[in-house]
Amino acid sequence: MKVTIDMENLETLVQTTMEKNIENIVKEQIEGTVRKVADDLSKKVIADEVSENFQRFVDEYIANTKIKVGGDYWDDTEEKEYTVEQYIKKELKERLDSKKLRAKKKGHTSSYNDDFENVSFEEYINRQFDFDDMIKKDLDKFMDDIRKQVNKTMKETFDNSTKSMLSNAVLNILGTNETYRQIENNIKCIADKQV
Repeated sequence: MKVTIDMENLETLVQTTMEKNIENIVKEQIEGTVRKVADDLSKKVIADEVSENFQRFVDEYIANTKIKVGGDYWDDTEEKEYTVEQYIKKELKERLDSKKLRAKKKGHTSSYNDDFENVSFEEYINRQFDFDDMIKKDLDKFMDDIRKQVNKTMKETFDNSTKSMLSNAVLNILGTNETYRQIENNIKCIADKQV
């Protein structure tokens, strides 16, 4: 049996195959990149549209939805109808003019009218935030951090000084020992020998 291989067109065949492979790889890379960019862009557009539509819905709700306030069984004020926007503006104006907020009384957890009282803005903020406690916590943390840093630095300094002092003491003790001097002399002799 005799096998003959024609090598004449091998270079052209390899070149054509390589070109096709490279072309396919480049196409796949471009398609992947285009898909990713299109996905990212579409996600951004969708998020923007949803946000815009939701904002428009909320704005329309606030501007157009009617609510009734007062006039119920537990309230002795007359019933009035407002849009949500009108009611928000009315309540804000009243609160800012009176410089008072309606807040729960200290220690009360229910939502009955008797559990609320009008307080100044300053009193409300002081109830919500204990500034002395907040400052104390931050100051305690700051002082603890400084204490830890000082202790760490002192320990490192002590350790380094102790090591240096002990090393010198051990070296002096060894220096007086006859065996150590012989080893030291032998090392000097080895170093002094010329090859």
